[in-house]
Amino acid sequence: MKNLFFIIILLVLNSCEQKDIEDSNSSDKIVELISNNSISISPNDFTNFNTEILYNNDNISILKTSISDLEYNFIVQNDLISECSLVINSQIITYKFSYEFYLGTNSQKLNNIKVFNTNQLEKEYSVNFDGFREIIENTNDSNEFYAVIFDEFNRIRSIDTRNSRAIKYTYVNNNLSSIDINYEYRIDFGYDIKKNPFNLERFKNLSDVLIYINMLKGDESLLKNNYNIFSNDNNITSININDYPHNDFQNIAYEFQYNELEYPVKKIDSKNALIVKYIYE
Repeated sequence: MKNLFFIIILLVLNSCEQKDIEDSNSSDKIVELISNNSISISPNDFTNFNTEILYNNDNISILKTSISDLEYNFIVQNDLISECSLVINSQIITYKFSYEFYLGTNSQKLNNIKVFNTNQLEKEYSVNFDGFREIIENTNDSNEFYAVIFDEFNRIRSIDTRNSRAIKYTYVNNNLSSIDINYEYRIDFGYDIKKNPFNLERFKNLSDVLIYINMLKGDESLLKNNYNIFSNDNNITSININDYPHNDFQNIAYEFQYNELEYPVKKIDSKNALIVKYIYE
């Protein structure tokens, strides 16, 4: 009789949890991540931290994350991000992006990036596209330039940076499958077959914008941890590091729970006791 009582209790608890999951599927617009994370787990991946996302006319306008109290503010014009301001410990760094239509790709391509530090213009970059490659050059320092090469689907295939770093991106089934860094070490990614709530039209070109920002900052760790979250079709279930020379980067495996729309409502990393809940509008 006692065993039957415990079984009933477990069934009730499971039913309650399932109801919570079902209740969170009212739309595909993700508005918050609730996490029990500490800074020691994937410190540059915002999807593992408490995060709030605000919108303006269905376009992303603010992304606030508890990683170092980092806040991104976006301005979207003609469905493209024209401005991104990073607020870090009351310091504001702003990136302004200009585009022009390129007939060869039937799309808008970057042609200028301005970087402001607390409203003062700090750097300006010209962006020249020749059909498969962008050359990004500091207008006041010809020694600072980058080469960004695209594949036939207009995705970033590789980046050569000012520090002679070569970053290569490989894709499988519309997901970033690996990043090779300077041909010395590689990051491999595994995925589920469910929907990624960040890969929707309202986040158009956000992955590329973040890659450009990280590239100009010259911060290699951010380059490694961007993961194309805003352009992958599916959700990352594993991150495997090959030949990485430092100890601050570890292999990770995730399990997900989903709602009836096939969007994740909970992410679990059992090894690190990480639990992240996905909240939708």
